[in-house]
Amino acid sequence: MADAILHYVPDILATAAGTVAATLVLRRVFSERARLVYWRLESIPFHITEWTPPVDLFVYTTTVQNVGRKPATRVQVSYEAKPAHFMLQPPLRHVEAEGRQGQFIIEIETLAPGEGFTLYMLYFGRAVPIQFIRCDQGMARAASNPSLRRTPLWAVRLQPAWGIAWRLLLVLLCLLVFYPFLLDMLLSRH
Repeated sequence: MADAILHYVPDILATAAGTVAATLVLRRVFSERARLVYWRLESIPFHITEWTPPVDLFVYTTTVQNVGRKPATRVQVSYEAKPAHFMLQPPLRHVEAEGRQGQFIIEIETLAPGEGFTLYMLYFGRAVPIQFIRCDQGMARAASNPSLRRTPLWAVRLQPAWGIAWRLLLVLLCLLVFYPFLLDMLLSRH
């Protein structure tokens, strides 16, 4: 009996290692996490000649959205310097801070899945570039399609079912992989 089991140990270990590796890869690819994307629209320049002296005024917009399946925590948008004025749309509770190198940081506590905001910045003269946009879950990436993506209600309602379906699929995969070994072991006993 012990010899029969020892005969299958390398096959079982190889199958188990393959299943664990496939599970880790699938979890990484289809993980439920927060993912931030952002995009900037062209600046809107205003040359105000009514003021003395005339002033060049620029309005820059940056839109940030959580396209992931989990809330993004501690969302930070960092600029090289503080603008003359800024506004969040929709209005969100935020904290203004100064970074280690003197940069201006706007921090939002949480951003729900599918939630986004637009940051309007007002500058006199030149624009100040973004240094980074990040959250506790990772850095934001630039979006290729600048439009607010809303997650449909049916997709939000199906998210728990998708998690259960993936778990059942993994159990079925394990059964299909181990079934020949188990069947052969059980039949060789008799």
